[in-house]
Amino acid sequence: MEHTSVRLWASKARFLIADHVSVLGDICQGWVATDPDSTVVEIAGGREVAVLDAHFPYHKRPVTADGLASYNIFEVRQRCWAHILRESDRHVRAVKKRAGVSQTDCRNAETRHRRLQQLYHEAKSIGTATAQQCEALVRRLLDIAATYPGKFANKLASAAGNLFTFLLYEGMEPTNNAAEREIQIPGDTPQDPWPDRQQGKNAEVWRTAHMHTDMAQTGTQLLSGDGSHPASTGLIRAEPKRVPPAGQVGLYSLCALPEM
Repeated sequence: MEHTSVRLWASKARFLIADHVSVLGDICQGWVATDPDSTVVEIAGGREVAVLDAHFPYHKRPVTADGLASYNIFEVRQRCWAHILRESDRHVRAVKKRAGVSQTDCRNAETRHRRLQQLYHEAKSIGTATAQQCEALVRRLLDIAATYPGKFANKLASAAGNLFTFLLYEGMEPTNNAAEREIQIPGDTPQDPWPDRQQGKNAEVWRTAHMHTDMAQTGTQLLSGDGSHPASTGLIRAEPKRVPPAGQVGLYSLCALPEM
């Protein structure tokens, strides 16, 4: 199956789950979109909307993703609950590590996190909901957000309107965990990320990406002259899940990004 066919398949998917990861620091980003039938992995320069717009022409598909602003090009978004809950858990641990913190502050932090978890599990148990029911859940979440101190309170309040989208679309995922598993790059380090990438599920993608980014760095300019714009080339892989190409792990091709 050709890459263009899988891309077309993904563009018609009922739902998509998306994620991204840094490649060679912040020079490139690895983008992944997955549904039950296919996965598209693309390596492109930068996190800008123009890059996502060029490589992920699936804007009409409902998507589950994290809070990166570039995902706002999707018309229907579900903010990933796993990211929200992880950040809330980090907040609890940060409070407990604080010098001279009182037991009351620790209990309050745990209570906030527990209320957020309970609301998520309650929403998941509903299955599907009306717009009015979702609005009621958003109001409850905003009440919880108001109890958090600092920046996370604002982040949670900003995300609230997109945290219950999955209840309006039966079968939509509330987290982007499936896309994270497709990337699956454990132990990534800024010093030398590639050895770990090459042990992950999509090892062939990262090995090939490394080869092409090396070529781009030594042969063609990876960034524009002033270094402010995304790369002019990107690596693409598309892999159908149900109809794998004979004898191939994935299909690769270089693509051109629009000049910016």
